[in-house]
Amino acid sequence: MSSSFVARRGFPAALTVLAAAVLFLVGLHPGSARAAEVTKGSVVITISSGKAGRVGAISPAKVVKRIGKKGAKVKSAAKGGTFGESVASGLQSAGGLKLRNGKRSLKITGLKLSIDKKLAVVRGNALGKKNIVIFTAAGKGTLGSDPSSVKFTNGKLKLQKSVANKIRKRLKLKKAPTAKLGTLYVSARSEPVVDQYYEQCGVEVDSQVDNSWPDAGALPTLSGGVAATASGGIDWGLKSSFRGYVYGTMVTAGKGDQALQALDGASRSSLPSPFDPTRGFNFPVGSGEYAANEGGITSDDQAIINGSGTGLICNNEHHFWVSISDPTVVIDGTDSRIVATISQNMNGGGIMGPVGPWQTPQRVDLADLDLTGVTPTYGTGTVTWSDIPVTLSSDAAPFATYAAGQSLDPITVSLETE
Repeated sequence: MSSSFVARRGFPAALTVLAAAVLFLVGLHPGSARAAEVTKGSVVITISSGKAGRVGAISPAKVVKRIGKKGAKVKSAAKGGTFGESVASGLQSAGGLKLRNGKRSLKITGLKLSIDKKLAVVRGNALGKKNIVIFTAAGKGTLGSDPSSVKFTNGKLKLQKSVANKIRKRLKLKKAPTAKLGTLYVSARSEPVVDQYYEQCGVEVDSQVDNSWPDAGALPTLSGGVAATASGGIDWGLKSSFRGYVYGTMVTAGKGDQALQALDGASRSSLPSPFDPTRGFNFPVGSGEYAANEGGITSDDQAIINGSGTGLICNNEHHFWVSISDPTVVIDGTDSRIVATISQNMNGGGIMGPVGPWQTPQRVDLADLDLTGVTPTYGTGTVTWSDIPVTLSSDAAPFATYAAGQSLDPITVSLETE
């Protein structure tokens, strides 16, 4: 699943590097792998000969030992990367290196390591170029007996020839720093990434991604609003055809009870029928607010209704799940919407696509409500908006395989004012 950088062998070199980094984990079952986050790792670069100029560190990297007048051992934290049988790919080193000769200097930042069983390739940003090969190191890469550790040892580090020549020109060195200067050593530990609903759904995950969507916009301020609750809570379940497909897949596999799970105080809706196995979710309402605004004009009514609980839609046969938590229904003219905390693992497992990331929970503007043509009805202390058209917002898309503008289940909200 992970890939190694293309090996570039035979580059002249002028550097010694020691690195403790990320680990790559073989999958927990055949044909699959689970990502890991680095829990312990560092990158230590040791330049001892001084032929590349005086060595310094770019924060948060630090010089931990001076070697002669120009050499140094530079240490920084390791992060990121993915796992695979070839050992490691995309490991990042915080901070960077700084080479100096007199008043001339050169920065090398954005270091990323790809480690194969016999070769490490280090890319970085330098000399006005981004993500270029800076060094290679021939050595020995191994997964530890504990599948959550990795090592790369005895790596003889070399500068790419073109980079060495440009360093010579930039720093006005007498010769390009092409002599062998040291070794690369990598050692690190990590833990597998397990998504928040692995216990409920059992879907493998490739990696973890935070802040996948724009944050939800501010809720409207209601002038003269009164407290309100939603009679019967909020009944909604994203899209009935989606639930039907998931339930059908899971029930065929004898897992129908896992397909649609109400958690954290939510329950299964009684709509459209309490006997329909594909019905959606009911989110109880703990608080709300309603403002009638101008009397006799219904189009400027405003409401904020705060639901709680989680609706979880699992299809581990097709290796994905989506969740909707704590929905808030906003009635506010053209800014009417459903705000909710969402997350998903659209892993795929090779059936619905390549292995993908777990997108962690985030509060977003999930869906747009179209009140055009929807006239609220009033009772004694009640107001109801029925069958409001709902579409997936551009901020939340893609979600549950759907693109922005996808029609979702309509929603009905009935308020009781105090």
